[in-house]
Amino acid sequence: MCTACGRPQRAGPLRCEACATRLPEVPRPHGTRGGDSAAQVASLRNRSLGVRGESLEWRAGGRLRRFQLGTGGVREVRLLQRPLFEALAVGICVAVGLALLPSLLARLALLPVVLLSLAACFLERRYRLEVRWEHGERAALSLGTGHLRQGRELRRGLQRLTGALNAHGVSVPLV
Repeated sequence: MCTACGRPQRAGPLRCEACATRLPEVPRPHGTRGGDSAAQVASLRNRSLGVRGESLEWRAGGRLRRFQLGTGGVREVRLLQRPLFEALAVGICVAVGLALLPSLLARLALLPVVLLSLAACFLERRYRLEVRWEHGERAALSLGTGHLRQGRELRRGLQRLTGALNAHGVSVPLV
């Protein structure tokens, strides 16, 4: 909110969009320092990953999970994806029904369902982050499902984090 003209402002600009007055600094959430900013992965449905201090932070909805970086901590962070095979299962069931139906009209009515399930299987992806520790244990963090474009955004976001993770000795293979 601009203190001079009282108009609401979008996050980001340092000056008011209407009167160009310098905006006051926004208070930070409890427990964060000014210079300690976390780079974030482009998230799917309010999930994000960031490096803050000596820890890797995973936020999913209102939950926060921290992983220790450095000696004895996280060794590797990897983005994994796979086709949405669950949609293909629906298409297979409907295709079996198509083969058993005697009516041509019923077959034509169900054919788009088979085609849509094929499209959903190969155009949508299920994404997850796999975190591996030095002692070999793994954690899978689900990012949910999304289009191929969202997968490219996730990879770009993970590339932004690569420098901070590499500084802590964490490898980030980008597949």
